Formats: sequence, structure tokens, C-alpha cells
Amino acid sequence: MHYQRSEIKHLDNYAEALAKWEGTKHIRGRAEDQRPLGRRDYVDSFRILKQADGSIQCILYNTPVVTFTPEDNIVINTAGFNTSSTCKFIYEVSPNGISAYVFDKTMCLTICGTPNEDGSSNKGSYRLKHNEPTLVRRTQTGWMVEDAVQHTVHKVNRRGKKAVMDRYQPFLAYVDAFCRLRQGDTVEDTEIKEALGAQGYPLVAGYMNQWTAENRYALLMGYMASTGEQQHVDYYKATMVLLCEVHLCYAAMMRTALVSILSGIYRGEMFTVEAVAKGSVKKDAYARYFSPMWDAYHLAHPQTPTWAKPLC
Repeated sequence: MHYQRSEIKHLDNYAEALAKWEGTKHIRGRAEDQRPLGRRDYVDSFRILKQADGSIQCILYNTPVVTFTPEDNIVINTAGFNTSSTCKFIYEVSPNGISAYVFDKTMCLTICGTPNEDGSSNKGSYRLKHNEPTLVRRTQTGWMVEDAVQHTVHKVNRRGKKAVMDRYQPFLAYVDAFCRLRQGDTVEDTEIKEALGAQGYPLVAGYMNQWTAENRYALLMGYMASTGEQQHVDYYKATMVLLCEVHLCYAAMMRTALVSILSGIYRGEMFTVEAVAKGSVKKDAYARYFSPMWDAYHLAHPQTPTWAKPLC
């Protein structure tokens, strides 16, 4: 839909929204309480509706995206449709100073305005709740988002990360030596199968899914925990498991893959949680380590698995 041809205009307050509804004739054959918001031939896409409580709903298709309340507040509800069309509709209908954009798969609202009397300001960007209405309250100097998501992000705990990587330094040294011997080689499945055996190979081979990843990482951790005379053999098997992730014998790639796996396994030690300041929206660069897949892994394999041996 081309919004520049829709003839939708900003509604700055409840009085303007009510006047828009009262001054618009309904279309013959349609419900009298549902009237076109812009061009009359676009009524199926954009319409305005007055509720029994007096609130005025501005509807995009079948979703009341922007609602003006008799208290002169507005309610934003995307119903989970976090799209560019919804953003454009919010911008076209809402009062000046309010706009929307999609960030990190969520709908965000931007508020412009002057500082409050006490010097504070509501200016900034706010994440809206998924599939829930958000109240935007009018203040003397602009607007305040009442129900914004109190978002947090994860930050690297450098001391914790160093402690984890130091514990696995012997295996990393083995990987570096292995790659120097076989630099750039493609390790065939036959070698991996021979190294891991008929029982271990099916656990780690094939298409990566939650079951494969969980078993692959559990097997890798078990081999990396090896000590004593068996350690060299188990380190070779651990390298074969790691090559299921990388496929090529490049030390940098294998190190990156291992750091990523350890970040998910030791996420409580390697990351801290930080609250995002009011009026700011940030992407959580490490959210993947707190995904349902990693939650399932930790549920099946606690921080100290029963099969793990103490590292030397």
C-alpha cells in the first residue's frame, strides 16, 4: 500500500481523532461505526472506529494499531505485526513527535519532546511489548511510554572468559599443533567415523539440529576433560568432533568455533547482565548463548556434568 496516496493525516490528540470520526461519513453497506481513515476506497486497509467507551481506534487492516483514549493518551498495539507497514501507519496517524521502527525483530517507539520541569526527559527510543498494547501517556511537555520493555543485554565478563579459556589451553595447544600438520586439509567423514566409532559418530554427524548440537557439545566436553595416558587419544577425538563444526583444518576457525561453544556452556561465567538505560535500545550481541537450544543443553547437562573429569 502506498501511504502517500492514502490521505492519512496526523491526529494530534483525542479531540482531533473524535472530530475525524464524527466528520467522516460511513460507507453504504458497511457498519456505521467503522469509517474510512483516509481515502474512502482504502477503507479495507485503513479505517477509524469509535468504541463504546469513547476511545477512537485507528485500524490497519484488522488491527487497532493506534487508539486515542478520552484521557488524551494513546495506546499502541501491533498485535505482533512488527513490519515496515505498521511503522509507517504509526508515524502517519500518531501525534507529531512519535514514530516507530523495527529493531532486532521488535517494534520500537521513538519519542521526541522537550525536557520536563525537573530537567528529566522522556525523549528516546523504547521497545514495545510483543503482541501486547503499550500505553503512551501525554505529559505537559510531550509523551511518556508507560509500558516499555525493561530490556537487558549481556556483556562479556573478561575475567571469567580468561579463566575459562585458560582451563582449556592444553587442548587449544593441541589444536594448533594439529592444524600445523594438516593445514587447510578437509577432514573426511570416514576419518571422523573411524575416530569416534560406531556409537559416537551418529551423535555428532549430519544436519545440525538441537539434538545433534547437544550431543556434539557433550561429547566434545567429555573428550576435552581427559587426563593421563588417554589424553592424547581423546584430544584427537575432540578435534574430530570440533571439525564437525568447521570442516577445515584452520586453527583460527577451530579456535573461533571452540570459543563459541565454550561461551554457551560457561555462559554464566563468561557473561554478565546489564540493564539498558531508559530511552535507549540496544541489540544483545550475545543473545544466541541464551537461546532455547542452550537452555535445553544446560537442562540436560548441568554445569558440572556427571561424565566430566577434572581438568589438569
